[in-house]
Amino acid sequence: MRELSKTTTYFSYGDLLDSFEVQVLLNVEDNDYQGDTRVLMRDGARYGLVVFGWGSCSGCDALEAVNGDVAETTELRDELWSSVHWEDSAAEMLAYVDGKDWSLDFSYRKETADFLAQAYGLESAKADLADPAKATWLVEAGGQAVGYALAGPCGLPHDEVTPACGELKRLYLLKDWQNGGTGRRLFTEVMAWLERDGPRDLWIGVWSENFGAQRFYARQGFSKVGEYGFRVGSTTDHEFILRRVAQRTSTDA
Repeated sequence: MRELSKTTTYFSYGDLLDSFEVQVLLNVEDNDYQGDTRVLMRDGARYGLVVFGWGSCSGCDALEAVNGDVAETTELRDELWSSVHWEDSAAEMLAYVDGKDWSLDFSYRKETADFLAQAYGLESAKADLADPAKATWLVEAGGQAVGYALAGPCGLPHDEVTPACGELKRLYLLKDWQNGGTGRRLFTEVMAWLERDGPRDLWIGVWSENFGAQRFYARQGFSKVGEYGFRVGSTTDHEFILRRVAQRTSTDA
């Protein structure tokens, strides 16, 4: 694997993939809110497959989060390499992917579709918009929606969550609008709304493998305080619970 240059700024995942020094056979990017990338590669006689969505669920791309730091970029590249699934032959790789639904993020189609309809459907959106304790942001460009965010009272399963806590519940951007600062601006707007009445504990749930979002949130003062399982049909996603404790100014003499 090639060492990353200290004089080069890495702007794309393609740059990191090039440093693997393997043959990339297929590279597919989803231009949707998940923002997943799927890469099939060959290293000698073995075949590797990696699926990553570091831009998803935050709109804050991992490469933006590391801000050009070579050591952190190298760590990011190594995390990507360690997540590659390897098989010893093309036949074994085909057997591995057989039955998986590429269009719905390696989940079973009906279960995932049912979940999306329930969690993100019209009735759910109407309920969120009608709830005075929640706020929704819609990002538009050229008359088209390219992202949105949702915030409100914290509903994460943690013993220290109180009715006074706020939560960034969703923050999505289409792939083409990630890694350009839009996600950071949207995040800042949401945080300002959550603290409009003063500082309070803020919470975020993030997928355990969304390394870019975790790095970005850590830079914003959030730290991991728990874990939980998020059900999507018969699949349980491993989620991290992040919290930023309210920063209050002391009035003591």
